[in-house]
Amino acid sequence: QESPYARQWNEYASSSLASIEKRSSLLDKQGVPRVTRVYRGSGVLRHIDLADWRGRHRARLVHDESGELTEVRLVNTEGLEVVYSLDSLEAEAKQGMTLVDRFERARRSAVLVRRDEMSPAQEAEAQSSIEDLCNAVFPRLEGLLRREQEEGRQLVPTSEDLLEMSLCQILEQIEQA
Repeated sequence: QESPYARQWNEYASSSLASIEKRSSLLDKQGVPRVTRVYRGSGVLRHIDLADWRGRHRARLVHDESGELTEVRLVNTEGLEVVYSLDSLEAEAKQGMTLVDRFERARRSAVLVRRDEMSPAQEAEAQSSIEDLCNAVFPRLEGLLRREQEEGRQLVPTSEDLLEMSLCQILEQIEQA
C-alpha cells in the first residue's frame, strides 16, 4: 500500500544511509571520525552526521522517535542546506501538476484498478491519485461558485456548456478562472 513517493523516499533514504555507512570508518584531516551518531536518552538513534575530509559538516540524517529516517539534510560547500523528506518529495512532485495532469494520473491509475491483477500498492496509488484530484478541484470549484454569488457574474460554464465539454476542458476552465 506504499505510494510511489514513499517508495522513492525509501530508496533515497536507503541509498543515503548506505553512502554514509561506506564512510563510517574514515577520518577527516584532523583525525576525527567523519560519521557521528547521536542517540536519544531512550537509546534510539536521533541523527547521523557526515563531515567531509576537511571536517566540514555535509549531511545529517534525522530519525524520528522510533528510529525511522525522516529527513536528509545536505549542506553544500557554501553552507547552504537543502532538506529532503517524504513530505517535500510529495509536495515537489505535485507542485507543477495542473488539474489535467492530476486527472490523467488518476485516470491511468483507475484503469489499472479495473484490470484483474492489481497489487495493493497499485490500488492505494489509484485511491491516492483520485483523492489528490478531488482535493485540488473541489476547493477551487467552491471558491469559483462563491465568487459567482458575491460578484454576480458567471465564472463557471453553464450546465449546457459543461455537457458539451470534455472533462479536460472543464478542468482547464476551472484552473484558468
